[in-house]
Amino acid sequence: MNDAPTGGPRDGLYGDLEDLLAGVRRRAEQRALARRTEADAAAERRLEEAAEEAERRAAEIRARGERAAEAACRRCLADAERERRDARLEARDARIRAVFDDAAAALAARGADGLDVATLRRLATDAATSLPPGPVEVVLDAASRARLVAEADVGGWSDGAHRFALADATLDAAHGPIVRQGRARVDGTLEGRLERARVRLRADVDARLHDGADAEAGA
Repeated sequence: MNDAPTGGPRDGLYGDLEDLLAGVRRRAEQRALARRTEADAAAERRLEEAAEEAERRAAEIRARGERAAEAACRRCLADAERERRDARLEARDARIRAVFDDAAAALAARGADGLDVATLRRLATDAATSLPPGPVEVVLDAASRARLVAEADVGGWSDGAHRFALADATLDAAHGPIVRQGRARVDGTLEGRLERARVRLRADVDARLHDGADAEAGA
């Protein structure tokens, strides 16, 4: 009976093949692991980039929101300042109207029966100073004209630069004189003088409010 040989080249071949396969498996595993590591790293990078991009966009949105809020706040402040200024102007106009309405009523009552000659002369000569030297006509309300004709003559009102003559026409809704020279005319009536005073007062108040607004803005 012959015993089968053990070992030999076949065993060596099988051993080498096993080692080869094991090495191949190790290298495949290493490569697979390396690929997974690279994929994980790439995914991590993409995740970080996405997070950075999200943060950048969030910051932009916040910045836009802040700018929008600031702009809205500025608009609100501007609206509030405009409303405050309008309220002040309305209150000012109401006070001016009340004062001048009372003054107009008082002057109308005073002139209802005509103004006295001294007052008429003073008003007429004062109005004439706005006209060039020469002859001028004096137009009066009916009541004042009646008093003047009964008491005096405007011819004696000459101030050295103007010669006064009484016009035939009369005023319907004012008290005192209008002095005219050709097409030029100066309103010396009580109502005309009161209106000019109202305009001057309003301009003065406007200037004071304007200066006050500038001071507040510069504070």
